Amino acid sequence: MTPMVARARTLEAPPDARFHELMQHVRSGSQEAAAELVRQYQPVILKFVRIRLFRLRLHYVVENTDISQAVLADFFNGVTRGQFHIGSPVELVKLLVRMARNQVTDKARRHKARRRDSGRLETGLADGFLDQVQDRAPSPSNIVAGHELIRKILSRLTSEERFLADERARAKDWATIAAECNSTPEALRKKLFRAIQRVAGELGLNPIRFPGPI
Repeated sequence: MTPMVARARTLEAPPDARFHELMQHVRSGSQEAAAELVRQYQPVILKFVRIRLFRLRLHYVVENTDISQAVLADFFNGVTRGQFHIGSPVELVKLLVRMARNQVTDKARRHKARRRDSGRLETGLADGFLDQVQDRAPSPSNIVAGHELIRKILSRLTSEERFLADERARAKDWATIAAECNSTPEALRKKLFRAIQRVAGELGLNPIRFPGPI
């Protein structure tokens, strides 16, 4: 059968038949079929994700294209393993939207957790900074200045140092962190302490004293 005849028969086939043929090729691993499915259905995912991210105020931290790509990757992985049994375009759209919703929900949960952990870390470090202020009841302006300073300190940490800071913000003990990093609790504790002091020096600050162990 020539390609022209094949295309003609495809055009003559009813929509459901064309859809089933497309899915059959996708399940068999056809790259052409996968590209065609992406062309037809990715806009649906992008539109849904864009609206969802905007409503959750996550559009400035999460790219809708990243989520759509993750959804499609999970979908193709599931199809080739026989996980999904889809009988119509409507069913496919419902599945992709549900997967996209789950992805957005997961992103929102993680973003909320990061903000909470970052707030804990900033509060803990700011307490140490504000403890150096002679006035034991710091003014609101001092508190704001303290948190702004901590944000600057955190932004100057290396990725490894920030990882240690984030793990401590999650209330993990040093023994647990050390086991994950194949190190010792004391070595990691000193690493983070020295990193904070180093950045404080870079910013022209006096060494930060903490009310307790970090």
